[in-house]
Formats: sequence, structure tokens, C-alpha cells
Amino acid sequence: MTTTVATVGTGGGWQCPIDLRRYDRSPVLSMAEQRAIRELGVRNLRRLRHHDPDAPQWAEIGRLLRPLQDVNASFDTPPSMHTRRAIHDAAAC
Repeated sequence: MTTTVATVGTGGGWQCPIDLRRYDRSPVLSMAEQRAIRELGVRNLRRLRHHDPDAPQWAEIGRLLRPLQDVNASFDTPPSMHTRRAIHDAAAC
């Protein structure tokens, strides 16, 4: 059995649909981001029943969410409750 591995940038394989240069990829969370994550809490971050989409802390962590939202938008998957929950759980992590 042969395994084929797609590589980025070879012209024939899989190409990443996301331009990583568009994002602030600083590995350090600002104090404001840390505070916003704590204040949102796991229940709000998972975007289930206790989700508050109007909480001001969402704007504070926008740089963290933007790449995840862009990757999600690039998927060619049908919207379903299960895919939405998986995506929200990944973002919450």
C-alpha cells in the first residue's frame, strides 16, 4: 500500500487556502486577551446555551479567532449541528 503525502507549495499537491502572513501570530497573549478569555469562561467560549455573542470580550480576542474563522470558511462541508459544535469547541480550546 502506498501513502501519498500532499506538500504545500509543490504545485501539484494540496495548497493551503489561508495566507498566514495576514495574521498577528504572536505566541504571547496580551493581558487584555488573557482577561477576556477568563471573563468569557468555558461555557461562553464553547458557544452553547450560555453563549453571549454580544459580550465585549469577543472583540478583545478577535486576532485569535480570525484565523479559525477563516479556516472554517474555507471548508467545503455542509453546515450541521455537529460540525458547528466541533468548530466552536476547537475555537474554545
